[in-house]
Order: sequence, then C-alpha cells, then structure tokens
Amino acid sequence: MKNISVQQQGFTLLEVVLSMVAIAFFLILAIDPVLSVQKQKNQLLVETRRLDQMASDQIAEKRTGYDIREGMWCSEGLCLASSIRNDTPRNFVGPLAEPALID
Repeated sequence: MKNISVQQQGFTLLEVVLSMVAIAFFLILAIDPVLSVQKQKNQLLVETRRLDQMASDQIAEKRTGYDIREGMWCSEGLCLASSIRNDTPRNFVGPLAEPALID
C-alpha cells in the first residue's frame, strides 16, 4: 500500500484580501441606510426644537432675530406661520383626531 500524504492548502493572500474587501463592502452597504435614517432623525429633531423656540418667541412677541413677513416668522431659512386671529380653539384627542370645538 502506498502512503499518500495529503497536503492541505491554505488560502492565498489574494483570496484573503478579496474576501476582506467583499465583507467590508457588504458592511458599508448594510450600515449606510441606518446612518442615513439617523442623520435625518437628528435633522428633524433640530428643526422641531427651532420651530418650538420660534412658536414660544412668537407668543411672547420676541421679534429679535426674525424676519417677519406677511403671515409668517422666518429665521435662517425656516418659517413658521403666524397665528390666525379669531381661530376657534381645537381639542385634539389623538394624532389623527378631527378638530372639535371647545365649549
């Protein structure tokens, strides 16, 4: 009987590098949408805070730093409509509730 020695071959350096590049490319493609959503969420939070501050300043009649145009207050490209006079107050029960008159 012959003794056949089985020689194990490993991966070549090129194969290792190519698989690392493929894995890195896949991870970038998988993580990019998550990062985009997080960036958009942060932008919306900043915009919400700015609108909240503008609404508070509008109620307190603090006009400094705002470009007041017909029917709106603007600051750095963000505008908030002025309150409508003689508008009936509304009571919202939920986010999609119809406006109801308060007696």
